[in-house]
Amino acid sequence: MKQLYDRYAPALYGICLRYSHSDEDAKDWFQDGFIKVFENLNKLHDHESLYAWMRSIFINTALSALRPVKNNMEIQMDNDEIDSMADFYPTSEHFDRLDVNIILDAIQKLTPALRLVFNLCEIDGLSFSEAAEVAGVSESTVRANLARAKQQLSKDLEKYLK
Repeated sequence: MKQLYDRYAPALYGICLRYSHSDEDAKDWFQDGFIKVFENLNKLHDHESLYAWMRSIFINTALSALRPVKNNMEIQMDNDEIDSMADFYPTSEHFDRLDVNIILDAIQKLTPALRLVFNLCEIDGLSFSEAAEVAGVSESTVRANLARAKQQLSKDLEKYLK
């Protein structure tokens, strides 16, 4: 258990931190996630997929804690409004120039609903439909919230991107 913890703790804590709004929440989710991992380790059949299995447990732990956020994330925008926000999106080349802590701070400043969708789509790589299913909202809500999240991140990171 100690070896497992030592090897994966930094990456898994990072997941908790990305989804949380505070260090206290991230630490709680981190602890809860490892408890779930250790309680269910006997259920893991493919040891080669250990990290992916653990990662999904930690993401689901965070999402369970965010359930009230998921219930209040309906933001309606039409497709033209979403498309018009494309001008605000920084490219990956911009982000490559920034320190990871600056980016993480900007992500944590997003509202919980925007942070949730940004993490699901942009960091965890879920499609709009997959993120909508996880968040329990419509695909258009995911698109709208992601557009707003990117817009807010662009504004917050603008001073670092110049």
